[in-house]
Amino acid sequence: MEFTDNECIFALENMRLYDRLSLSANLTGLEASFKREFYGQHLATRVLLSSIKGHLKTKGSKPLVLSLHGWTGTGKNFATELIAQHLFKHGIHSNFIYKFIIPLHFPHQSLAALYRSQLQQWITSNVTRCSKGGLFVFDEMDKIPQGIVDVLKPFLDARGNHFCKMIFVFLSNTGAKLINQHALEHYKLGDEREKIGLVTLEELFHQISESDPNIWYNDLLRSEVIDHFVPFLPLERKHVKQCIQRDLRDKGNPAVEGLVDHIADEMTYFPEREKLFSISGCKKVSSKVDVAVG
Repeated sequence: MEFTDNECIFALENMRLYDRLSLSANLTGLEASFKREFYGQHLATRVLLSSIKGHLKTKGSKPLVLSLHGWTGTGKNFATELIAQHLFKHGIHSNFIYKFIIPLHFPHQSLAALYRSQLQQWITSNVTRCSKGGLFVFDEMDKIPQGIVDVLKPFLDARGNHFCKMIFVFLSNTGAKLINQHALEHYKLGDEREKIGLVTLEELFHQISESDPNIWYNDLLRSEVIDHFVPFLPLERKHVKQCIQRDLRDKGNPAVEGLVDHIADEMTYFPEREKLFSISGCKKVSSKVDVAVG
């Protein structure tokens, strides 16, 4: 079945799926990359590594479902890319990886019924054909039209050989302000960032659900199909500098301290008084580096 551009259906980057392309998990490499390249996210690192290792080693009966929450530029997409690079033979270019960007693939509330039908048909078709495992990523879930999320529930709790090898990852800014506020309060108490615990932040997502019955993950939470809520903390200046250093090196430039500080100074930080956290995380680092090095 074909769709016209006007129907706005699934302009996906990776639409094909071949069984000859095998899942090739490199868990040792994944852990090393997280420790080397993933800055300031001790909670996300721990949850993502342990959940993925456990899922692949125990071969659970249902898909692994992860919900990543945090401010812009804190590393949600980057973490997902690292996972893809180390779980699949062809990395982020693997035909086992499917990414939906909500404003792009589901832009209109008026077409929600059509999106529901096609999403259900599409996932059923491709999961059935996939015997080696796959990664489904849904980005900007806080913008998803109402009535679409519930069509995902049967797949997230499905049992069987095909579904148990799947990983579903939801990315959103939902709860980011509360995460930021918790991190700021922790800082004001003089506690180390690494002592921020997971339990309190997980409780925030339940509180959000109770206060807002229309929040996108409500049905998934009630159905208990989300295995882990993964909080991403706001990034501090030192983490931004690490991102700058990496970007400079990746582009063949020396990571000179003066240049790194200059670029870090170009970023905007909050709160106004403490200037502790980057408003855009590391999202604008690459463009700032390009301007700085000319």
